[in-house]
Amino acid sequence: MCSSRPRGLDTDAVLPSGDELDQLLDIACQVARACGHLIVDERPARVEFTTKSTEVDVVTVMDRRSEELARSLLRRLRPGDGIVGEEGLDHRGTTPISWVVDPIDGTVNYASGSPMAAILLGLLSDGEPVAGLTWLPFMGDRYTAVV
Repeated sequence: MCSSRPRGLDTDAVLPSGDELDQLLDIACQVARACGHLIVDERPARVEFTTKSTEVDVVTVMDRRSEELARSLLRRLRPGDGIVGEEGLDHRGTTPISWVVDPIDGTVNYASGSPMAAILLGLLSDGEPVAGLTWLPFMGDRYTAVV
Protein backbone atom coordinates (compact mmCIF):
# COMPACT_ATOMS: atom_id res chain seq x y z
CA MET A 1 0.00 0.00 0.00
CA CYS A 2 1.41 3.36 -0.96
CA SER A 3 -0.36 5.51 1.60
CA SER A 4 1.43 4.36 4.77
CA ARG A 5 3.78 7.05 6.07
CA PRO A 6 6.97 5.94 7.78
CA ARG A 7 8.00 7.67 10.96
CA GLY A 8 11.20 9.70 10.81
CA LEU A 9 13.33 11.38 13.42
CA ASP A 10 12.42 14.87 14.59
CA THR A 11 14.78 17.38 12.98
CA ASP A 12 14.86 21.07 12.14
CA ALA A 13 14.01 20.34 8.49
CA VAL A 14 11.06 22.21 7.01
CA LEU A 15 8.37 19.56 6.54
CA PRO A 16 5.05 19.80 4.77
CA SER A 17 2.05 19.20 7.05
CA GLY A 18 1.17 15.61 7.92
CA ASP A 19 -1.68 15.35 5.40
CA GLU A 20 0.34 17.03 2.65
CA LEU A 21 3.33 14.79 3.38
CA ASP A 22 1.10 11.73 3.16
CA GLN A 23 -0.19 12.94 -0.22
CA LEU A 24 3.33 13.64 -1.48
CA LEU A 25 4.54 10.19 -0.39
CA ASP A 26 1.56 8.61 -2.12
CA ILE A 27 2.42 10.50 -5.32
CA ALA A 28 6.05 9.39 -5.02
CA CYS A 29 4.89 5.80 -4.69
CA GLN A 30 2.55 6.07 -7.68
CA VAL A 31 5.29 7.57 -9.86
CA ALA A 32 7.91 5.03 -8.76
CA ARG A 33 5.54 2.11 -9.40
CA ALA A 34 4.60 3.41 -12.85
CA CYS A 35 8.27 3.82 -13.77
CA GLY A 36 8.99 0.38 -12.33
CA HIS A 37 6.28 -1.22 -14.44
CA LEU A 38 7.74 0.50 -17.50
CA ILE A 39 11.30 -0.72 -16.97
CA VAL A 40 10.16 -4.27 -16.13
CA ASP A 41 7.35 -4.74 -18.66
CA GLU A 42 9.08 -3.03 -21.57
CA ARG A 43 12.66 -4.12 -20.90
CA PRO A 44 14.22 -5.09 -24.22
CA ALA A 45 15.82 -8.52 -24.57
CA ARG A 46 19.14 -6.78 -25.13
CA VAL A 47 19.64 -3.48 -23.34
CA GLU A 48 21.87 -1.10 -25.29
CA PHE A 49 23.60 1.72 -23.43
CA THR A 50 25.79 4.72 -24.08
CA THR A 51 28.20 6.50 -21.79
CA LYS A 52 27.70 9.95 -20.28
CA SER A 53 30.49 11.64 -18.30
CA THR A 54 32.78 8.59 -17.95
CA GLU A 55 33.02 5.02 -19.25
CA VAL A 56 31.23 3.69 -16.17
CA ASP A 57 28.50 6.37 -16.19
CA VAL A 58 26.01 4.74 -18.56
CA VAL A 59 22.49 5.51 -19.74
CA THR A 60 19.91 3.44 -21.61
CA VAL A 61 16.84 4.35 -23.60
CA MET A 62 14.85 2.97 -20.66
CA ASP A 63 16.54 5.47 -18.29
CA ARG A 64 15.33 8.28 -20.52
CA ARG A 65 11.85 6.80 -20.96
CA SER A 66 11.49 6.26 -17.21
CA GLU A 67 12.57 9.84 -16.48
CA GLU A 68 10.13 11.18 -19.08
CA LEU A 69 7.30 9.13 -17.53
CA ALA A 70 8.17 10.45 -14.06
CA ARG A 71 8.24 14.01 -15.43
CA SER A 72 4.89 13.58 -17.14
CA LEU A 73 3.19 12.11 -14.07
CA LEU A 74 4.66 14.67 -11.66
CA ARG A 75 3.73 17.59 -13.94
CA ARG A 76 0.16 16.24 -14.15
CA LEU A 77 -0.20 15.51 -10.42
CA ARG A 78 1.84 18.48 -9.08
CA PRO A 79 2.13 21.02 -11.92
CA GLY A 80 3.82 23.75 -9.86
CA ASP A 81 6.58 21.60 -8.36
CA GLY A 82 10.19 21.60 -9.53
CA ILE A 83 11.69 18.42 -10.99
CA VAL A 84 15.35 17.50 -11.44
CA GLY A 85 16.34 14.25 -13.11
CA GLU A 86 19.63 12.42 -13.45
CA GLU A 87 19.31 12.24 -17.22
CA GLY A 88 19.06 16.01 -17.66
CA LEU A 89 15.55 16.98 -16.61
CA ASP A 90 15.56 20.37 -14.89
CA HIS A 91 12.22 22.11 -14.39
CA ARG A 92 12.02 24.99 -11.93
CA GLY A 93 8.78 25.07 -10.04
CA THR A 94 6.63 27.74 -8.47
CA THR A 95 5.96 25.88 -5.19
CA PRO A 96 8.40 25.11 -2.35
CA ILE A 97 8.31 21.41 -3.38
CA SER A 98 10.90 19.86 -5.71
CA TRP A 99 11.37 16.27 -6.82
CA VAL A 100 14.72 14.62 -7.58
CA VAL A 101 14.43 11.60 -9.89
CA ASP A 102 16.90 8.82 -10.63
CA PRO A 103 14.91 6.89 -13.25
CA ILE A 104 17.04 3.73 -12.96
CA ASP A 105 19.54 3.55 -10.15
CA GLY A 106 21.80 0.65 -11.05
CA THR A 107 21.72 1.03 -14.82
CA VAL A 108 24.63 -1.40 -15.26
CA ASN A 109 22.73 -3.97 -13.20
CA TYR A 110 19.60 -3.31 -15.25
CA ALA A 111 21.48 -3.66 -18.54
CA SER A 112 23.06 -6.94 -17.43
CA GLY A 113 19.76 -8.46 -16.25
CA SER A 114 20.35 -8.17 -12.50
CA PRO A 115 17.22 -7.44 -10.43
CA MET A 116 19.17 -4.94 -8.31
CA ALA A 117 17.95 -1.81 -10.09
CA ALA A 118 15.71 0.79 -8.51
CA ILE A 119 13.61 3.86 -9.13
CA LEU A 120 14.62 6.67 -6.72
CA LEU A 121 12.56 9.74 -5.86
CA GLY A 122 13.71 12.43 -3.48
CA LEU A 123 11.45 15.14 -2.09
CA LEU A 124 12.69 18.61 -1.14
CA SER A 125 10.85 21.49 0.51
CA ASP A 126 12.48 24.89 0.12
CA GLY A 127 15.64 23.05 -0.95
CA GLU A 128 15.78 20.94 2.21
CA PRO A 129 15.48 17.12 2.08
CA VAL A 130 12.11 15.88 3.35
CA ALA A 131 11.72 12.29 2.15
CA GLY A 132 13.03 9.67 -0.23
CA LEU A 133 11.53 6.60 -1.82
CA THR A 134 13.33 3.62 -3.34
CA TRP A 135 11.33 1.13 -5.41
CA LEU A 136 12.99 -2.09 -6.56
CA PRO A 137 10.47 -3.26 -9.18
CA PHE A 138 12.10 -6.61 -9.97
CA MET A 139 12.10 -7.49 -6.26
CA GLY A 140 8.77 -5.86 -5.32
CA ASP A 141 10.43 -3.97 -2.45
CA ARG A 142 9.80 -0.37 -1.39
CA TYR A 143 11.80 1.67 1.09
CA THR A 144 10.73 5.10 2.29
CA ALA A 145 12.48 7.52 4.61
CA VAL A 146 11.25 10.77 6.10
CA VAL A 147 13.67 13.30 7.57
